Amino acid sequence: MKVIRFDGAEPYEPPGHTGVVNRLLVGRGSGEVTEVSVWHGAIEPGGGADPHVHAEAVQVYVVVSGVVTVSDEESTVDLGPGDAAIFAAGDRHEVVNAGEGTATLYVVSAPALR
Repeated sequence: MKVIRFDGAEPYEPPGHTGVVNRLLVGRGSGEVTEVSVWHGAIEPGGGADPHVHAEAVQVYVVVSGVVTVSDEESTVDLGPGDAAIFAAGDRHEVVNAGEGTATLYVVSAPALR
């Protein structure tokens, strides 16, 4: 078993994101896991990820706190705590913090992106 401590996961600001701090908890960069990556993300009000595509990975956003707006080419939906959105590989998508406080979420990608 390998344990990843939240405080031990290095925070970083990903390119193509504004007002976002991620911590990679599971993935290639945290222990050679290639099947899945899991990030904890904190998004400041008005911040988010620019529209982007992961050509070969399914991506799931699970909101822990706050409200985020997720969009793909067909729809835009607000998500609150406990809500999730699934984007198929190749789906163009984006996420924006629609609330007044910091939003937190987990992002799961399979296979691992990082």
